[in-house]
Amino acid sequence: MAGVELILAALLAGAGAGASTVVSSTIQDAYKGALSILQNRLARHGRAQAIEAGGVGSTEWRTALCAALEETGVAADEEVLIAMQDLLEAVEMGKAEHFDLRDAKGVQIGHSNTQHNTFS
Repeated sequence: MAGVELILAALLAGAGAGASTVVSSTIQDAYKGALSILQNRLARHGRAQAIEAGGVGSTEWRTALCAALEETGVAADEEVLIAMQDLLEAVEMGKAEHFDLRDAKGVQIGHSNTQHNTFS
């Protein structure tokens, strides 16, 4: 995913998760942190207002932010991209399914697990 697309996807995912009544502090912290880093980088170029243009997700917002990211080179800023990737990962982790495992035996949740069971 290219810089601009990654940034837009992360901001939209973070804002969408924030609209939920049940949002983990991890997602909130990741969103606030990523947004702060992005605002600081854009402010260095006098373009911080692009984040607020028209509201997150609107056509005006997308157009203004894309232009600002490309014109300032912020779309390639490594710290911004890492923060956005972290935000996307936090949102994905927040979508984890919940299981009721009461009275369960020999259950594994996750990937690449190894388990040896002996039931009597």
